[in-house]
Amino acid sequence: MQAGARRDIAVVAAVVAGALLTAGPATAATVKERVFYEGTPGTLDQVFFNQGGLRLIGGCASGPQTTIRIQTTVNNASVHVGAHGAGAAYADDDNFDTGDSLDLPAAISGDGDFEAGQIVYSRPDGTHVSIDWAAQEDPIPFDQKCLFAGIAQVSVPDGVERGSRRGLDFRADAGDPRKTVLDAAGLRLRASCSPADALKVVARARRSGGAIFANTHAFGPGVAYADDKRLDASERFKLFDELGVADSTVGQLAYISPRKTLVTVDWSGEQGALGNTSDCLFGGTARVAGRKARHRAFFARKRAQSVPEPKRGIPEPDPQRFHRHGPFALLAACGTSQALEGDALFAEVESLHEGGSLRAFVSHVPGDTASSQGSSAGGGPSQLVSGTRRQLGHGVVVSEVGDIFNFDLAASERRALGKRCLLAGTTDIARAPGFP
Repeated sequence: MQAGARRDIAVVAAVVAGALLTAGPATAATVKERVFYEGTPGTLDQVFFNQGGLRLIGGCASGPQTTIRIQTTVNNASVHVGAHGAGAAYADDDNFDTGDSLDLPAAISGDGDFEAGQIVYSRPDGTHVSIDWAAQEDPIPFDQKCLFAGIAQVSVPDGVERGSRRGLDFRADAGDPRKTVLDAAGLRLRASCSPADALKVVARARRSGGAIFANTHAFGPGVAYADDKRLDASERFKLFDELGVADSTVGQLAYISPRKTLVTVDWSGEQGALGNTSDCLFGGTARVAGRKARHRAFFARKRAQSVPEPKRGIPEPDPQRFHRHGPFALLAACGTSQALEGDALFAEVESLHEGGSLRAFVSHVPGDTASSQGSSAGGGPSQLVSGTRRQLGHGVVVSEVGDIFNFDLAASERRALGKRCLLAGTTDIARAPGFP
């Protein structure tokens, strides 16, 4: 072989190898993306997110009033959306084509109001995008603007699922074999599609003594919540049976192992999904945190902090910082029910930037009631949790400079893991452009 021919072959081989290393879906793992839209009343609609086939278009009408339109860049996709505000709303499209458009459902409306919720989008090729989001009129610095912010996880097929970010992908026809869609942090999720086209998802723990929390938005029952505060290895937590839903649903799941490792999941389920190309769909993304992971947030107390019996002038226990992720920190306190007038568990988030303002949004389903709350602070902490006996949801915090903090959280005052107060979950941050 001539030397020139050998050089040409070597060049071609190098090009092919480089292409394989950068070949998108074939080699990419689940990744994080920042989701951020801010507009003034009357601004034209603009595309502010376009990843994994999911496109979001933001608008700001007079009022101001935030509008978010959802589109797909591929045919036969599926999308599920849940929203909390003063009320709750749900919408989906299980035959989502390129010419279709789905508006984010408004749980509430009006100047100064807020919403929070989830979007889970799936494609026939196994790509899944999940977004924990919050929307607000009059955001920081409270100057008549529209705001939509959150953090997206994008999982593509055949990705190298290493580290803390995982994709969940179950697309099956009736009678196909069961599939393990997640095995991490001591939790295993298996999905099946029965001959009657019924989608089933079962969670099992490797060790006894952990706790599992689940919630959902769906047609029919609306919002629902379920938990098992001591999940034994011999038990099967049947997700849809526990929540009382079978179809067209979006939700969250959190598991805390007895070794205090964590996994949080954003998921959607559908029968007759992806333009009816699959009888069953269960997809989404997961965040896994070992004991030393920086995105692991864990606060627990066996008993309430020592607080004198309530009397005039006795202060409530001061929250203590227990977690830091980038420019944000979490604080929590566990007081006596009497001292806190029933609010034994209290948590808040603060910005570590001096003088930074925060806007916090919380979406959660305690018991069988969906709700959201919003709070702001001019340099001080913003409240995330207070006055709930059990809770699963997420908190989205936006700083004045546009940094985003998301906390997928489970909270319990009901002896989960044998603790009087438990607050645990995974955190994520997305820095504003120009910040490291």
